[in-house]
Amino acid sequence: MGNTTFAVVVGDFNRDGKADLDVLSGYYNGTVTIFLGNGDGTFTQAAGNPTAAGNPSGTNEAAVIGDFNGDGIPDLAVANDAGSVTILLGNGDGTFTPASGGPITMGETPLSLAVGDFNGDGILDFATVNFDNANISIFLGNGDGTFTQAAGSPIPVGSYPYAISAADFNKDGKIDLAVANSAYTSSSTGTVTILLGNGDGTFTQAADSPVTVGYGPRSAAVGDFNGDGIPDLAVANNYNDTVTILLGNGDGTFAMAASTMPSTISSASCAVSPWFGRMAHFGISSLCSSQKVRNRS
Repeated sequence: MGNTTFAVVVGDFNRDGKADLDVLSGYYNGTVTIFLGNGDGTFTQAAGNPTAAGNPSGTNEAAVIGDFNGDGIPDLAVANDAGSVTILLGNGDGTFTPASGGPITMGETPLSLAVGDFNGDGILDFATVNFDNANISIFLGNGDGTFTQAAGSPIPVGSYPYAISAADFNKDGKIDLAVANSAYTSSSTGTVTILLGNGDGTFTQAADSPVTVGYGPRSAAVGDFNGDGIPDLAVANNYNDTVTILLGNGDGTFAMAASTMPSTISSASCAVSPWFGRMAHFGISSLCSSQKVRNRS
């Protein structure tokens, strides 16, 4: 691995029933490294690794798992901050083959990915935040590992978006998106933009969006924190070391919980996969990324 590790994704890449790891590490190398689980808590680097993924002049910042070509084998989407997403199709033995037509050009500095079926065709799609463009890109899956940019994409959001999560926030059966906008300064509060899915790959900003949170939000995790069956959000605020809890109202709007939790580890972010139940047969549990501090003027 490189000298800086950015993200780890868990899945069963060789279909042996044991959890494996996809590790993104090192600046400016455009690779990912697959480690196959031995079933006893140890791992062995897979053959042919590290695997090329994205522009070697950029850094791979985030990855998500999905079956993008419908063969029942977990694939990877990898965001590279030089402005691309690479789709790696799993071969079922822990090795991967780049999908045709890639890498896919994104906006400037894609830092985070979310996966879901945004247009209701049964095929996985993905969204990515473009940090330096203040927008997100939506790409719809074609079912063979290739993607087409959705109508209306990219979609404007807040200043310096850092993270994105997918869930059905208004309970209409369509996937929605939450985008943490970092503002990228310790003197400006961050926000979360809520985009409600229209079911065709397009999105409409929710009423009362964006929602004000803390300073420098870097991650937004989805869960039902008050047991009412409605998705809520936990937002990690990097600059004031807190976590903001936003309770969903069931219509795409949110109310801030009575208290904001102090965070004892402000440099890490973890998000449970919003489509975990659908992909449980891949052994996916969570994605945790060690966030580096971006030094931008």
